Amino acid sequence: MHPSVQRDADKRYADRHPDKIRAKNRRFMTKYRKEHPEARTESIWRKKKRIFDLLGGKCYSCGESDWRCLQIDHVNGGGNQQKKRLHSANEKYYNFILKELQFGSKNYQLLCANCNWKKFYENNEISTKHMATILKVMSG
Repeated sequence: MHPSVQRDADKRYADRHPDKIRAKNRRFMTKYRKEHPEARTESIWRKKKRIFDLLGGKCYSCGESDWRCLQIDHVNGGGNQQKKRLHSANEKYYNFILKELQFGSKNYQLLCANCNWKKFYENNEISTKHMATILKVMSG
């Protein structure tokens, strides 16, 4: 069978049986992830590196450039809510941020862990319950 004829037949089958195609793809990806766990980790880190590069590769506040302590910060807060909406803290999350940055978004910056926690604390981005506990423990 000519490849273009086969391709058309495959497309018609996929259009008629989307659930079977999804199940087949899910089985393939489950097997692939078990056989190649490093592939997903590498993919995530490549995306994270690309994001770091797009954000200048150093802490916006203090200039720290050690990638081990750099974190992606949402300029106006809301990072935890975004992760929950995307149901993921990894690949979907980094894909979303990467696309936003490629379209010119200014909603993200790199902060080192210290500066990010200071911002988190100073902007009251922590629940009142947790803030009270932290203040009680740290000031006593």
